[in-house]
Amino acid sequence: MKLLPYDKFEVTVKLPPWDVCRRLLENVPEKKFFSGLFAESKPFKGNIEEASFKIYRNIWYRNSGLPILHGKLEDLGGRTRINVTMKLHGLVQAFLLVFCAIQLKSLLEKYGFDLFDVIFIVVVTIIICGGFWFEVRLSKKAFLELFKGDIITSDAPHQDC
Repeated sequence: MKLLPYDKFEVTVKLPPWDVCRRLLENVPEKKFFSGLFAESKPFKGNIEEASFKIYRNIWYRNSGLPILHGKLEDLGGRTRINVTMKLHGLVQAFLLVFCAIQLKSLLEKYGFDLFDVIFIVVVTIIICGGFWFEVRLSKKAFLELFKGDIITSDAPHQDC
């Protein structure tokens, strides 16, 4: 059972792992002291390592549901399998868990269910999770665009949005 929202997908590309890293690095801006103040034209932000990455879409608006793409690269002898798990930011996960726990505790202490409290919990959870699922679709599309033409197999449905 999934307590917090997450999504997984896998892509195999006809590039060696070092070339996948190069492609990712070309699409993630270099970290600088003032990098958060100015708009960057690259589609993602984050960290790229030799066999893994942690990136998120570079958006101009704020969305607490913005997924972080945690990827692992697997060398297949000239090809690369990219396993990606998309999760909420750790602070958003913590907020959601603590928020729901506090709200449920207060409901239990009242010995009765106030309809307003239940609706409030449901609405906040739906807003955060809904934002996450909205952004998952866009993040998958942007990530798959990076490797357009090099994808051999993918279990991620590529939707034209």
